[in-house]
Amino acid sequence: MEEPKILIFDEEISKTLAYTFDFWEARINPEDIVIPWFMFCISYRWYGQKKINNISIIDFPRYKRDKYNDIELLKAFSKVINEADVLVGHNITRFDIKKLNARLILKGLPPTKHTETLDTLQMCRKYFGFTHNSLGAVAEALGYKGKTNNEKGLWRKCFEGDLNAHKKMIKYCNNDIDINTFVFEKLMPFIKNRMIKRNGEIKCQNMLCGSDNIQKRGVRNGNQKFSCKDCGSWGQIKL
Repeated sequence: MEEPKILIFDEEISKTLAYTFDFWEARINPEDIVIPWFMFCISYRWYGQKKINNISIIDFPRYKRDKYNDIELLKAFSKVINEADVLVGHNITRFDIKKLNARLILKGLPPTKHTETLDTLQMCRKYFGFTHNSLGAVAEALGYKGKTNNEKGLWRKCFEGDLNAHKKMIKYCNNDIDINTFVFEKLMPFIKNRMIKRNGEIKCQNMLCGSDNIQKRGVRNGNQKFSCKDCGSWGQIKL
């Protein structure tokens, strides 16, 4: 078996420009939407590689004549995501993937392939009891330093076409990939799964490890249990 291609990604989207009578409990009718939200940029990393890539709306010539049109960004990222075997991100199931699908269908573009997802927010909620499950809070609790804070008004400046603001947004998005990679690696040994057989050998269930340095830990309900001596994760194989 080949190692899965794991894609860690994060999106930054714009706000929506609309008319409203109220500030706190606004009920905005569809006809009052002036400019719907769109994608600013998407950062991504292939797990195991150091390089972080970014696709921004400002990368394409179209931006000079239409700064709200993200179609070229969507086309470019679709090619990337279709190469992946596993998608990783924080809240990608309820946010990033749905937002991406919305933009694709609205722009008349085809869907990306159906791919396994490992949502680190869902992992936090299912397997842990952290004080707070935001990406920054979990990373800080686990010892990560270096979270980039976005400046006040950054999203509005990007919306209005400030190129320097877009560059800051790219830096912010890239930093979230570093944070998510750190959290992903920390969480994976705790995620329950079955051990893997590769070429007749039993390997660690943690796809980030895959070690054969494992130890039998007894039999229960017809399953041989193992623990990995390298990453510490547990798994089992049916006898």
